[in-house]
Amino acid sequence: MDTTYNHVQGQDICFNYRVLSLCLITTQFSFYSFFYPKVQYNYSLLNIFLGADSHLLINTNNEFIGLLFSTPMMQQQMECYPELLCIDATYKLTNIRASVYVMMVEDGCGESVIVGIGVMLKEDKESLRWMLTKFKQINPCCNSILNIMSDKDWLEREVLQECFPQAKLLICIFHAFKIFNREITIEKMKITLEERKRALQF
Repeated sequence: MDTTYNHVQGQDICFNYRVLSLCLITTQFSFYSFFYPKVQYNYSLLNIFLGADSHLLINTNNEFIGLLFSTPMMQQQMECYPELLCIDATYKLTNIRASVYVMMVEDGCGESVIVGIGVMLKEDKESLRWMLTKFKQINPCCNSILNIMSDKDWLEREVLQECFPQAKLLICIFHAFKIFNREITIEKMKITLEERKRALQF
């Protein structure tokens, strides 16, 4: 594994999310303030062991809402390749119903490189705006972002456009193909089965 670039490949997932195992799975982040000291402890681990620039979102009841972090290597890669930012969320990395946002860029070799990780218990506009605003604070080069690749979530895209007004929003090919497959039907398009098959040959 190339630990210099943290390439996003199957065998590298455990390495890239090693810190998530520290601060999430092993300590069980909770909605309740009873566990807040553990959140603070593992927040410190990010800073001490990885030298990460990390930020916590805590509500007025001292309940954990979100976490964003970026290591020095991630920030260096973001500064080198800011033109295209890819962002997506996954829901299967933790057992606490948290959304894990992965932010990536493409390096000079065409490899995907992680430049930021967000862990959010809420996906409302305010929480997403907080996460993206902190990401911009960590990475001053965000003004150089020209394109952002994301999924079709309209709320997420709205906040992305608000936080990065200079960037063009793109939709990933996976979701584009899903939309084509759903919308190009015999009933909706008034076409034959053979015509539908030809239209979906991509």
